[in-house]
Amino acid sequence: MEEKTSPKKPVLLEFLSFVVRPAKTISEFPEKKSPKKLKKKGSTVIWEKIKSFLSHFFDVIRLWSLQYVLAISAGILSLILTNKLQVDTGEHAVNTLLTEASALFILFFSVIYAPITEELSFRGVLRPNLGIIGFSLPFTILVALQFIINFFPTLEGVIPSFLYNPFIWQGALFYLAFIIIATTTGVLLDRKLMLGKKISAFYIKNIWWMYYLSAVIFGVLHITNFIAYKEILFFMPLLIAPQLIVGFFLGFIRIRYNLNWSILAHMLHNLISVAPILLLISFVDGYATLMQNPELNPSEIMSFKDMAIVLFVFAIAIIVFLFLLILIAQMIAEVVIYLVKVNSLKVNERGKS
Repeated sequence: MEEKTSPKKPVLLEFLSFVVRPAKTISEFPEKKSPKKLKKKGSTVIWEKIKSFLSHFFDVIRLWSLQYVLAISAGILSLILTNKLQVDTGEHAVNTLLTEASALFILFFSVIYAPITEELSFRGVLRPNLGIIGFSLPFTILVALQFIINFFPTLEGVIPSFLYNPFIWQGALFYLAFIIIATTTGVLLDRKLMLGKKISAFYIKNIWWMYYLSAVIFGVLHITNFIAYKEILFFMPLLIAPQLIVGFFLGFIRIRYNLNWSILAHMLHNLISVAPILLLISFVDGYATLMQNPELNPSEIMSFKDMAIVLFVFAIAIIVFLFLLILIAQMIAEVVIYLVKVNSLKVNERGKS
């Protein structure tokens, strides 16, 4: 009689288990198979890679859908509570960016530059790979210096600008050289000193606080998005709740899959958040004015055509949101089916004994 194998653990259950007990759950994640091992087993390497990619893509998209819905819900709740408590958060940096910068720069900054920089800074160290850690180190220092400058503007004249501004040629050259040196050093240390086992042991032992700390720091640094952040630090846990949620999800995606997938999820999160507003600002006259002055009546500053475009964009956004809810429902159903199967296997084992 063939023994019934235990069903595959759903990705949502993997995420919840990891958030609760990172150190224990990390050992359950399967190691990646190299192409040589796959050839020895008679598998087609390309087909295996395609199947692995599609499986990871589906998992990451579903996790991202839950991350996005929870983050948006937390943001709405935060907005409602801050209004009830009459907390003046001041202008938000994203609103300033959307109304003052060009569409091309906004897309580059929010969809490419910010996700890559932040993932390398906050999630690069969440796997025991000295090459990746070395590559991530310059980005971590860059983000830390930018936060210090934002929090203590008086230091802007003390710290050289090329250390916190990679968009000037001195900063670009400095960080390019820094990346090359740090990455090369990390790779050489990993290969020459054979530190792999020691680093892996340290990583498994300390992953719990590294994971939590990366999510918390990711959230805390986003408090500077509020112009009046120094006056509202007491309400910081409420204001950065969306970023904390995003940090926990992206940290898991980086650890469970790899850094490329967390960058992709971060890019998608920012794109979906920015694209509707960017479309409205670009094609609807007066929408930027309405963003800066929400007390105005939209019908007074927008034509019928503009109102129709706004309603169309919001309708598309609602459809996308409903699609994300369907993905979330599918994940929940997957967990329920898994628990029923596991319980059934346990009942059968008890019956045999």
